[in-house]
Amino acid sequence: MSSRSFSIPAAEGTTSVAVAVPAVRNEAPHLHLLDCTSDDAAGAVSVSRGASEHEVIATTNSPGASATLRDVTGLSEDDQVVVELLGGPSIVRTLTGVDDETGVVTFTAAGAAIPAGSRVFRMSALTTLPVGDANKQYESAGDHSPLVVGRHGMPLAVSLTGTAECAINLVSGSYRS
Repeated sequence: MSSRSFSIPAAEGTTSVAVAVPAVRNEAPHLHLLDCTSDDAAGAVSVSRGASEHEVIATTNSPGASATLRDVTGLSEDDQVVVELLGGPSIVRTLTGVDDETGVVTFTAAGAAIPAGSRVFRMSALTTLPVGDANKQYESAGDHSPLVVGRHGMPLAVSLTGTAECAINLVSGSYRS
């Protein structure tokens, strides 16, 4: 069984923040360490894993705000997705619209253009852990008992809530075949 490590750098937000652990073909992400800070007494960190994969076949007129997919089966408004840009980073977004006829999907936030060949992964909730108004660190008991195991060839998404300030300080783990 091969194994290689990953470490996702810090990300900050106001009422929410999210980071993606990129998909790797034929390997499953195993999450071993999660360190985050929230200013919300009810703050929580949620981890989702990829449930389905959709190929981008065209960029629309609004770069980063929408894309045309080969197939939108199973996608719906308010779904959390990870957009894996062709040759670029993976970003977490929420779908604000899905057109079954044209295959066009729209996202919560615009950004870099989403080129053809990029992938969109619909995410499925896996677990939610309390953070509260604090800095909280979750760590696995060892290399063979990760906090979370994703699906082979699919990403993970880590999302945190806050009221005015929150941060995902570190997400690390390994990919396993």
